[in-house]
Amino acid sequence: MYFTSTREGSSDIFRVKYFQPEAVRVSSQKPLLVSRKIPAKVTIKCLVVDGITGEAIDAELKYSALQDEGFNHQILVTKNGANIDPSEDKLIKLEVSKEGYITRNQKIDLSNQNSLDKGILKILVDPIRVNTRISMDPIFFMRGNDRILSGSYSELDRLAQILEQHSNIQVNINGHTDNIGDSWALYQLSENRAIAVKRYMVQSGIPSFRIKTKGYGPSKPITDNSSEDQRAKNRRVEVVITKT
Repeated sequence: MYFTSTREGSSDIFRVKYFQPEAVRVSSQKPLLVSRKIPAKVTIKCLVVDGITGEAIDAELKYSALQDEGFNHQILVTKNGANIDPSEDKLIKLEVSKEGYITRNQKIDLSNQNSLDKGILKILVDPIRVNTRISMDPIFFMRGNDRILSGSYSELDRLAQILEQHSNIQVNINGHTDNIGDSWALYQLSENRAIAVKRYMVQSGIPSFRIKTKGYGPSKPITDNSSEDQRAKNRRVEVVITKT
């Protein structure tokens, strides 16, 4: 491109190079949409089972994440079961109640496959009947004496809660041992351990008259004493309902 300029009696010719604007290519392709995967809703089938007969029963179930205060969900579980929705919570707490049965409070780790029976969460509840043994996790003592280890405090607190909720129940606390050692000493040890559990209950507010104790030593094994694992099963404390 050329142009002229006349100024103060003189003339000049100028050349200007013209550049075309750069063409910008516009894509006709639609922008990619990134989809966010929505996690599938996970439900778990739950059954409430009579601890004696093994039959499914109707019961009321409350459950929530372990860290929650109280319970956020309440459903009726029929004999055919019911589905619970724990969302993403793997650690849950639950409470099962039914008239004529001991209220069951339990903490469950759903990430542990042993918590489920063929994919079904089965909760055993004990009927309130004379001679029924209340289901409990093992109570651990210091080796060779009646001192209760702190790891068993939570289970003893659960037992105290059961006796508080069902104030008409009276129980026997029965101590048992394996067959290793002097027979008289084993009877005495089993009695002392039963007394230690009763003492814990009384300190938790349960009236003393509702609890009797008995030491059976090695006389009532539930398995043979052929190995340490078997002997450990025989070293136990059982709580049996004597009056309802």
